[in-house]
Amino acid sequence: PDHVEPAHSHPTSEVIYLTEGELTVGETRYSAGSFLFIERDTRYGPLRAGSEGATFLLTRVRRPAKEQS
Repeated sequence: PDHVEPAHSHPTSEVIYLTEGELTVGETRYSAGSFLFIERDTRYGPLRAGSEGATFLLTRVRRPAKEQS
């Protein structure tokens, strides 16, 4: 509950599925059932869990091997 993750980025794209609670990313609030897609190298956040916390499934999408350097 009330956890804050600072703004950051990742070298892979991400898909986040919020299963419980609320999560605010930047200025946008998401509730259970929301999907978020974040393109690789995109700075996003901060992420703020709601007062009841937030549970989510996070999948990182790697680039095909031939595209990796």
